[in-house]
Amino acid sequence: MNEGGWHYARDGVRAGPVTRAELDALAARGAIGPDDPVWHPGFGATWKPAREVEGLPLAAGPTSPTEARRVERAFGPLVAGIILDLVDLITIGPAGFLIGFPVGVWLGWIFRFRWWQVILCGLVAGTYCVIPYTNLIPVGTVVGAFVQYREMGRRRS
Repeated sequence: MNEGGWHYARDGVRAGPVTRAELDALAARGAIGPDDPVWHPGFGATWKPAREVEGLPLAAGPTSPTEARRVERAFGPLVAGIILDLVDLITIGPAGFLIGFPVGVWLGWIFRFRWWQVILCGLVAGTYCVIPYTNLIPVGTVVGAFVQYREMGRRRS
């Protein structure tokens, strides 16, 4: 199973295919943790924790997320919503799209979305900033709070 076709997931985002050498390098530098799921066609339909992959050189160190990562996951969606609502508040008309689009792309990039999701995030943010009277209702903040609520529910399950 040393050929390509390896896939892995980190923080819920799937990546791959990569070669076994690339997977080994990622694991050795800590980009893949022992509990991160790894998949290869030889596994069938089952993803395995990285620690169960024979010969994978996992980096030594803590396996729990860093404090900064926990804070990001806890407050990130809410802060993103507040930022978007502030941009919406200070923009009028077409300028809202011109400012909202890059802010949406930036937020999508921060949350490590795939490229097409980053563009979609920019389009939605730009459109949101153009719609009249949205600055009266903090929709971005409410959506951010809802995303955080759903994330907390998934972690408990």
